[in-house]
Amino acid sequence: MVLAEDETHINLLPWVRATWIAKGCRQQVMTPGTNRRRTIFGAIDLASGRFCYQICRKAVSASFTAFLEQLLLAYPTAPVVAVVCDNAIIHHSKLVQRWLASHPRVRVLHGARYSPHDNPTERIWGVLKAWLANNPTSTIQGRIRQVHAFFRLAAQRSCWPPPRPPACRGCPRVTCRTPGGRFSSACHGLPRCR
Repeated sequence: MVLAEDETHINLLPWVRATWIAKGCRQQVMTPGTNRRRTIFGAIDLASGRFCYQICRKAVSASFTAFLEQLLLAYPTAPVVAVVCDNAIIHHSKLVQRWLASHPRVRVLHGARYSPHDNPTERIWGVLKAWLANNPTSTIQGRIRQVHAFFRLAAQRSCWPPPRPPACRGCPRVTCRTPGGRFSSACHGLPRCR
């Protein structure tokens, strides 16, 4: 099993991008206080297109190892789960090295430096951020619900990108507590484009 992994950050305050408005009108941009940030770890199965992700508070080594645990649970019968990562420091830390030594089924491989265009997960992040753009929310929990809605809609469709975001009320959220903090996680099998 070979997976391409990457992480991105989502912000509470909106990304301001080009948009259509009536001439002479100004678009109102919500700025609900201070910015809050969450990190999303994601990995796409290069053979099937299945995408797993996990939302956490920070991109730290403990969060990365928790995501690797999730990948092991997502592929219980795979003899080896090879994860191709970028060269971020959290992928090389002593904590991660100790964790990898105790989990021989996981192999972390590092891609070429400064080549995000080689990682298909980067394209998923681009679609996600474009989908979230100009859709403000007043809480970080609302932003997380929007992310879950994005992946839920992407899993229902036969191809990327998912449709525009609906009102995100009642979005189920799976949470679990770990020693490193509180995490939201989900795993979806995304169909590939034909």
